[in-house]
Amino acid sequence: MEIKKEIVETLAGIGFTEYEARAYIALIGLGNATAREVSSISGVPHGRIYSILRSLADKGYIFVGEGTPASYCAEKPFEVLNPLKTEMDRKISEAGDYLSEIQYESLPPAKMWTIRSEVGVQNRLKTLIQNAEKEIIIMSEDPKSVKRVLEDLQKVRKRVNIEIHTFNLEAFSGMKLDVHKNSHRIIEFLKNMNDYIKDDYMKNGGFRNHKAASCFYIFDRRISMVVEEENGNIIGHIIEIPELCYMIRSFLYILENNSDLVLP
Repeated sequence: MEIKKEIVETLAGIGFTEYEARAYIALIGLGNATAREVSSISGVPHGRIYSILRSLADKGYIFVGEGTPASYCAEKPFEVLNPLKTEMDRKISEAGDYLSEIQYESLPPAKMWTIRSEVGVQNRLKTLIQNAEKEIIIMSEDPKSVKRVLEDLQKVRKRVNIEIHTFNLEAFSGMKLDVHKNSHRIIEFLKNMNDYIKDDYMKNGGFRNHKAASCFYIFDRRISMVVEEENGNIIGHIIEIPELCYMIRSFLYILENNSDLVLP
């Protein structure tokens, strides 16, 4: 029987210790078992298993049978998890209410900011995808970056228009999303822009470790997010300026459809 690390981490996030989570999962799979059997399957040391099972029993998560040796069985999963979820929701709501009350309201929200945590970047992307109402435009040459949020994109694709614009159609095949090949106009524009930015950064002594963005997202023409690598770390830049996002989206459309436009 496999004890999935992800489930152990989930249970640990709602109040279980790691050993409690492993023992409870093992009992769910075994149905009825002795402490020795639970220890063997869960990986909880034999010297700790009795105290762990006693703790689970005290919380009402498992039952202890009569006999020698004693046998144990687990309470039904949702009988255990639903009260924990309710309590977690209550605590999150209380924390949100408190933080909203103490928020410094006189400070206007930032229109542009950077997230320097890969987990933070992923969480923000997931939220933006879930909240999208009409359109998500993605420009990327890195299928791995898109695959990190592919499940989230597929969940909303029936109600939101999703387009991936890339130079390499084959790299994004099989994603069940609308993929467009960038025109030579887009290629020319991005190359000129990248050369300009690179020269400007070097002249001013900044962003020496800057690399090309792996993904550029535009959500509903109102919010943009650039995901890139800097010094080996994944970072994200948020742009919450609807006018600018609309202009970028419109300009990309013009580049795709107006062959007479002369680029500077």
